[in-house]
Amino acid sequence: MDFLESSMDRRRFLSASAMALGALTEFGFAEPPLASADSVAVQRLSWAGVRIQTDRSTVFFDPWTNASIWGGVWKQEIVPVEVVTPARFVCLTHMHNDHFDPATLRKIFPEIRGAVLCAEEAVASVAALGVPVRAVKLNEAKALNEWLFTPVPAVDGLGDPQVSWIAEVRGLKFIHCGDTLWHGYLRHIGRQHGPFDVAFLPINGPRLPALQPSVSVPAVLTPEQAVEAGILLRAKLVVPIHYGLNSPGDYEEYPNAEKTFLEAADRRGVKVRIVKPGEEFRLSVG
Repeated sequence: MDFLESSMDRRRFLSASAMALGALTEFGFAEPPLASADSVAVQRLSWAGVRIQTDRSTVFFDPWTNASIWGGVWKQEIVPVEVVTPARFVCLTHMHNDHFDPATLRKIFPEIRGAVLCAEEAVASVAALGVPVRAVKLNEAKALNEWLFTPVPAVDGLGDPQVSWIAEVRGLKFIHCGDTLWHGYLRHIGRQHGPFDVAFLPINGPRLPALQPSVSVPAVLTPEQAVEAGILLRAKLVVPIHYGLNSPGDYEEYPNAEKTFLEAADRRGVKVRIVKPGEEFRLSVG
């Protein structure tokens, strides 16, 4: 029976969980408590990373722990990636190294008990890591374990392939938008797939003066644009991600991004929640 596309009874689940814990200890992971059967635990990781956990499975969006890519500019404590459920999945929005972290992916998959889900263009690079991978076509819904995953359009600030991910579980619907620019597909996504219980949206609107020719157009959603995107997506709650780093002359973040986001949300009547890296909240199911 396919582990990914089947559910497990309670006895098999507990047994598999014990084996998974033993395997993860080898890699130095902590042991977070399992979510309860009547709730889903949502944790913000570092940068754009998010973890969503039920009592049976864990889904990561762009899990990342490699602060060295920023050459010393990164000053925040890195949130460790923790997983205890035997079923685990990673939704990868794109291949930039602040979203695609090979070492973290290998640690999440010490054995084949899930998959990295990505666009077809990314499959070869992910497979080369020796981790399980599944390509999912744009707008194609894929049922795995207790989840339904759908990649939908996004637009990358550097013109590289990128998707946003919709993930549904136990009556809850989430969307993670990587580090997309503003684009017209947002309206269609909201009409076709909304409303969303939570939308994870980037807000740092950086300018990249080191890239030539240099332009003044932000390479990611700005704080105000993220609020407007939440409206189009029909999000019940918007959680900002992908902000908190500034490198003058190289990667210049929108000034006071979080404050600007909160003020814009208040003006527009959009419900938002600031979740600091490492913090967790829970949503009831059923």
